[in-house]
Amino acid sequence: MRMPPKWVWTCIPPSNVSPLWNIEPSATKDITSFSVKFKQLVSFAALQLTTGQDLRLGTTALPFPLTSVVVVDGSINRMRSLDGILVFSNVRELRLSLNQQLSTLPPLNHLVHLRLLYLGNNYLTSLTWLWHPNTLTHLDVTGNNIASLAGVDACRSCLHVLNVSENKLVSLDGVQHLLQYVASVVLGLPNLDDVSFVNNPVADCDLYRMRLCQHPRLRVLDHKTVQCRI
Repeated sequence: MRMPPKWVWTCIPPSNVSPLWNIEPSATKDITSFSVKFKQLVSFAALQLTTGQDLRLGTTALPFPLTSVVVVDGSINRMRSLDGILVFSNVRELRLSLNQQLSTLPPLNHLVHLRLLYLGNNYLTSLTWLWHPNTLTHLDVTGNNIASLAGVDACRSCLHVLNVSENKLVSLDGVQHLLQYVASVVLGLPNLDDVSFVNNPVADCDLYRMRLCQHPRLRVLDHKTVQCRI
């Protein structure tokens, strides 16, 4: 019988609880980080996880409740889908970078507490999979094949940090048209204070920095502090 891939879990002490996870102080005593990095996983379903109450042939009993998991790291695997991710119903931070067969995501609306989503260096081509409403405050899609920001408005209510560096944001109507589009998207995210479009054609456009710095809350643009308002 094939054994499920191994995993690593760590209890998170209260002193290491990130304020970005938005966890009540009274709930920080027994929380867990769960990692399956470097396991060649194609999905979380391959883990066959259970907390022990529903142990079946081939499943893996965990020494902690799945609801205690607030950080899931599935980076550096071969994931084609996120089947099985919904067992982590209380996850606040999800890391899925360097899964180079991951080209899209399903709606993750059942992960109602998810705040930070890291998807760098995959094969994503769009952001239209973003679900509404969501509570994402940090979204990192660095190093994908994204050609449009369509869909990011689903993050309008909460998003603070957006990293779209090293993608393929281009426009058949020319870079000036693209700048107007990008500026309208950024200005439409009222809570945004950190955004990066490094190594995208739009970042080389005249007036790029001036246009985006019109956002009243923006503090960091392309990893550089915004010095003044235009």
